Amino acid sequence: MKVHHARAHNESIAGEEVGCSRCGTTITRTPYQLKEYEHQFCSEECEKAWRQDFYAGENNPNAGAWVTEKCEWCGETEDIPEWRQDSFRFCSPECRHRFLSEERSGEASWAWGGGKTTIVCGWCGDDAEVTPAVADKRRFCSPECADQWKTEAYTGEGNPSWDGGPETVSCEYCGGDYEIEAAASTTPGSVVQLP
Repeated sequence: MKVHHARAHNESIAGEEVGCSRCGTTITRTPYQLKEYEHQFCSEECEKAWRQDFYAGENNPNAGAWVTEKCEWCGETEDIPEWRQDSFRFCSPECRHRFLSEERSGEASWAWGGGKTTIVCGWCGDDAEVTPAVADKRRFCSPECADQWKTEAYTGEGNPSWDGGPETVSCEYCGGDYEIEAAASTTPGSVVQLP
């Protein structure tokens, strides 16, 4: 393939020898690599070291692009990169948490609707205090009452998978009666275990 490419297309695909952009070690690169990448490296270590040197100081895209912003909670000023200017609100996680606990609680909370609302538990009948935001969705005073209601409501005929309960059928061989699940009597090809 290398010989064909050299003879037919008058260029080598074997590669060309170039020097590492950092240490100068001779390396071989394909024409594609040479065309695609301006700098060539003999190893990852050389590439990382070159990038650290090249992008230091004035070559850094963010060099000199710093602005001073004020924390919304404590009022302290902080120098931040310009690209963070639109998203900066607090100088530290502590200031953010204090802001949220003060400014987003009580009447400032998204769920505030005038305090607590009383609902009647759908299982035990007791009153329960809930926020207005969830009053339309809450039906029970506790998870235990919700579990008790589900156990009662979804047993027997209340279960969405209820198929009519057991059915009495007669044995074709001996004529005796026995009970089977309704689904087993109607499912084609089902095997019924005799009692």
